Formats: sequence, C-alpha cells, structure tokens
Amino acid sequence: MSATLPDGWDVRYTADGVPFFIDHSTRRTQWDPPLPSGWAESVDPATGKKFYVSHVTRVTQWEDPRALYNFTPGATGAPAPAPAPAPAPAPAPSPATPATTGAYPGATAAGGGGYPGVAATPSGGYPGAAA
Repeated sequence: MSATLPDGWDVRYTADGVPFFIDHSTRRTQWDPPLPSGWAESVDPATGKKFYVSHVTRVTQWEDPRALYNFTPGATGAPAPAPAPAPAPAPAPSPATPATTGAYPGATAAGGGGYPGVAATPSGGYPGAAA
C-alpha cells in the first residue's frame, strides 16, 4: 500500500533520482517526506522514543507512518531518471604524422605558426605581434 502526500505537498526528483518534497503553502523544500495528513510526531517522556499519533483515527503507534510512502523513482508517476548516455568510443589513433611547424598535429608550413589556417608571420609569433 502506498500513502499519498498531504494536500499542498508535492514530490520531485533530482537529476540523480533522489526524491525531495515541496510544501507549496510555505514554499519550502525538504529531503524527508512530510507526515501524512492528520498525523503528529511526539516523544514518550519516559523513554525518549518517538511515537506517532493519528488525530483522524485516534491511534498511536511506534512505527513511522511515512514508511507507507513509496518514493522510488517512477513509483508515483514521476519519470525515473534517464540512464547516463554511454560515452562515445574514442577515435582510433591515427598514424603519427610529425607536424612541420608548431606542436599541433596537421599543421603545415603553409598554415604557419603551428595553427591550421593561420598565415605565418615574420617573427614566427602571433599575427599582429611586434617582431
């Protein structure tokens, strides 16, 4: 059996699929689910142990009524997080081709300066730089 959230509450999921709870009346969020409507949490003064009171049915119990919630991703209609995409396979290594200028593969003397498509400068530095 699955309990529903109290009126004004909503559950959302992080990108990792972790549920968090929104109280729209106070505009606050929290990680723990709220108590169901009509329930309160109290502490037994003799033992210091928490117990729960249903003001609707007038019963008390030691078990947390939030255990009835089922907030696993996808369980309440929320989509389960999409699996992470598989990494793209690494390209096959190309045969080593020594660059004629600079340290960039594929650069040629016509490109100059070691950057493809950049004209060589007299100083061998960046275009526009003083010699």
